[in-house]
Amino acid sequence: MPSPVGHALAGYAVVSGSKETLSRRVWISVVGAMFLANLPDVDFIPGLLLGDPGAYHRQAFHSLFAAVLVGAGIGSVYRLRGRGFVGSFLLTVGLFLSHLLLDLFTHDTTGDAGLQLFWPFTERFFSIPLPLFSELHKSGTGWEFVTSLLALRNLPMVLWEITVVLPFILFSFWWSRRRQALAERESPPPQAT
Repeated sequence: MPSPVGHALAGYAVVSGSKETLSRRVWISVVGAMFLANLPDVDFIPGLLLGDPGAYHRQAFHSLFAAVLVGAGIGSVYRLRGRGFVGSFLLTVGLFLSHLLLDLFTHDTTGDAGLQLFWPFTERFFSIPLPLFSELHKSGTGWEFVTSLLALRNLPMVLWEITVVLPFILFSFWWSRRRQALAERESPPPQAT
């Protein structure tokens, strides 16, 4: 699995290139996007409570079904607050899927390789046989597990994730600027009063 840094940067790339935002405040939108891009990894929590952090990891919450469910939930909250459902739904699903996409490209050496992408229709694990990312070094069952993710030995992998995701962030900036320029070109000039 890529690190939270890699997932957060992928979320930043998604929100940077999107017309939709999570908030009118840029910093809230960026932090929210980074959180949603890391959200699938909350499936570590039940395992941590049971003494086996990986017990439920990469299963139901790492599926397209979970992405749609979370997107529908957040889209519904935005609709209740007077904002559009569809845009919020699509942005949320895109952020969630950014996580799944990075995980699909991870060389996994523990247990079943890949993720249960099509759960609940099948419990089969899927992965893409082009390992762009290495599995993070992690160990322990409780707090040691969390601190092992922050170990210095994971730094080269984090730097590699930044290298891989950075071009997508740059493309998102370019795409956003291009879209703004086209919108300004197509909008009618202000009328003099």
